[in-house]
Amino acid sequence: MKNPSGAAPVVAFKRLLLLSWPVWLSVVFLSNLADAAKGLGWLPESWAFASGNLRFIRGATARYGTPGVVNGALFAGVVVWEGVAAALFWRAAWAFRGRGAGRRAVYRATAAPRSPSRQA
Repeated sequence: MKNPSGAAPVVAFKRLLLLSWPVWLSVVFLSNLADAAKGLGWLPESWAFASGNLRFIRGATARYGTPGVVNGALFAGVVVWEGVAAALFWRAAWAFRGRGAGRRAVYRATAAPRSPSRQA
């Protein structure tokens, strides 16, 4: 039976918007993870899929003489933060069905702070 109120297209649009966040955050998470692997020497410097954010952090903290281990810890925190946010949004996108179904998962995902990563 069709819904005469036209709610189905609205719910589909909301799901599409909700799905865009985990896709984007997954790309950011994976590019930062690849950047961390390059920084640890696990990937060659010629590896193209990497964010460059670790180099950015090193450059931004260089004037303060920040040790490399602190830069690594800061970057690891960002990567974990992005991974958790991506997982929460994937869960929300999977659970959301409109009219209250999956709403808690959506609230959890949107309450998770987004990373201050400089990804554009």
